[in-house]
Amino acid sequence: MNILCDTHVLLWFLDGQTRRFPAETLGLLMDEGNTLHYSDASIWEIAIKFKQKRPDFPYDPQHTVDALNDQEFLQVPIRLRHILETMKLPAVHGDPFDRLLLAQARADGFLLLTADRRILQYQDVLVRAV
Repeated sequence: MNILCDTHVLLWFLDGQTRRFPAETLGLLMDEGNTLHYSDASIWEIAIKFKQKRPDFPYDPQHTVDALNDQEFLQVPIRLRHILETMKLPAVHGDPFDRLLLAQARADGFLLLTADRRILQYQDVLVRAV
């Protein structure tokens, strides 16, 4: 199964914060039969927060990418089809990064693992909350 992880899920996974995940979600993340993906949108979001130099956000975007690559996550670039797919989403959620992740999951047929329960309101996208 192809799984796209949202930004929180990525950071918790890399930090080893497995207690945040229900057993079923952790099973999906650890199952070697699944292919884990990260979006350029998540790295962009991390870069913005890192640039703000928030004391509660120590995640360097380049180090994050390196760690994801070490864990064999695959990159999902932002494509025009993903941007256009955002226009088809109902206006349930205003966060542009989350909307782009939803559009990528929908366009590419991925399961989206997210920590944002508002995303569950989208019924035509395979979404699992953590």
